[in-house]
Amino acid sequence: MISISAVVLTKNSEKTLDPCLKSISFANEIVVVDDFSQDKTIEIAKKHKAKIYKRKLNGDFAGQRNFALQHTHEQWVLFLDSDEEFIGGKPDLSDDYSGYYINRKDIFLDMEIKHGEAGRVKLIRIARKDAGKWKRKVHEYWDIGGKIGTLKNKILHNSHPIVKDFISKVNFYAIIHASENQKEGKRSNLLKILFFPLFKFLDSFLIKGGFFDGIHGFVYAAIMSFHSFLVWSVIWIKQK
Repeated sequence: MISISAVVLTKNSEKTLDPCLKSISFANEIVVVDDFSQDKTIEIAKKHKAKIYKRKLNGDFAGQRNFALQHTHEQWVLFLDSDEEFIGGKPDLSDDYSGYYINRKDIFLDMEIKHGEAGRVKLIRIARKDAGKWKRKVHEYWDIGGKIGTLKNKILHNSHPIVKDFISKVNFYAIIHASENQKEGKRSNLLKILFFPLFKFLDSFLIKGGFFDGIHGFVYAAIMSFHSFLVWSVIWIKQK
């Protein structure tokens, strides 16, 4: 029988955690790694009988996920963010695969984004416990060895109910992302600062059809373009 550990990282997640944990009630165990929340996050996690570990994030999402991975006990491990829900019930897993991609649907300002950058997201979020490790401090990815399938299940991402929260997250991620880019040997210059954000906006809004999502698609593409501007600007400043 397939056994699954479900992992959720939390930080003051009381607004979204309950539906997140309800959506993974099929799991044999639920592991919550909490970055010292000061709201009702822990109370909600206890209600769902989660195993709770407290650990500082310290700007390293891969490190937090790998810590969680070490504290799981089942054959397969499913990762969700605290503002996500797993749609479709217990997944149908096969011994032929080491992990699976899952398509994610983003809800932005109370509307599903069906096009643009956010409309085509698929992520490896479930894999065998021993199949690989998480890498990169932000925009992290699960580096899985072996055959990767795609599940019929979906992830519903209840992201950014207000623009202010989105911009705050973008600013936080940009600083870490810039540092990781530098570690990877990437350098910035004035042309990258000026044109990479523009290309990112045009790619998401025009080429990938973000305009079909109307003003929501425009705002999403614009803020992600701003994220690109921040990243390359921070790198350039550090180079100087």
